[in-house]
Amino acid sequence: MPPSSPSSRSYRAYDLTINSQLEVIGALPTEEEGNPPTADIDIVMGAVKPLQDPISLAQDGTAFLHFPEIARFACNADRIVVDCDAAADPHQVRATLIANALPCALWQRGDIVFHATAFIPAGAATAIGVCASSGGGKSSILRSALGHGAKSVADDTVRIASTDQRLRASGLPAATWSKREGDERELLNIATGQCASSAGLAAIFLVENDLSQRDVPSFERLSGASPFTSLMANRHRPVLPQMLGTQAANLAIFARLAQLPVYCWHRLMGAPDLAKNEVSFLSQIAKDGP
Repeated sequence: MPPSSPSSRSYRAYDLTINSQLEVIGALPTEEEGNPPTADIDIVMGAVKPLQDPISLAQDGTAFLHFPEIARFACNADRIVVDCDAAADPHQVRATLIANALPCALWQRGDIVFHATAFIPAGAATAIGVCASSGGGKSSILRSALGHGAKSVADDTVRIASTDQRLRASGLPAATWSKREGDERELLNIATGQCASSAGLAAIFLVENDLSQRDVPSFERLSGASPFTSLMANRHRPVLPQMLGTQAANLAIFARLAQLPVYCWHRLMGAPDLAKNEVSFLSQIAKDGP
């Protein structure tokens, strides 16, 4: 049975208004009464043509994504059509929407999407972005930061938009994920009071889990071409901008991102909490601002 409702609900996600017939995990529901506000992106249930390839691009610019036994998606910059498999798990459909279809629409809008987490440390007004490989500890770092008074901006996918000559980070701030036994992930909700719909970006940290139990977490600022190449390597679903042909248009934003402080963050794999020196350093960088 499709995980849909007959009418759209309005959300704030990625600093955009999204009207959706599916629950958008981690988005902030709006309090609008009556008809939903005009959306930046509409997500609707509908028919999507059968697909032979996992990803394809039509001549009109529509991107088609196929996830067998889950759903097919037709994605544009302002509209996503979702066609669920008859036997699909509703949770898998919603998770695939936020992990793949929504990032595709963001790339189509000309934005940058990172495989990252972003939060505003306690006492700061700007956010930091934290990039790491899958299983590298992004969500654990976010949960620990929240325990130290931070505000969540995004987990897993971070949209970077260039507005009024400033780089802003946004995402799905109201949820994070915790690993359970095996490859299962448990969804954890974040209280609205600990969420921010967007924030200026102060710095980006690239996590390297390369310490032993006796080493102290440390930070190394990158220089030269390293910030640019490292940021390019942390794009979310890089096959999408390649397929969409948006890479050249994105270069100006990447060049501006590389001018921010970019750090290699050396820490212990699976460290359960942020160390004191980590909390203080992150807070100071965010307080200094971009």
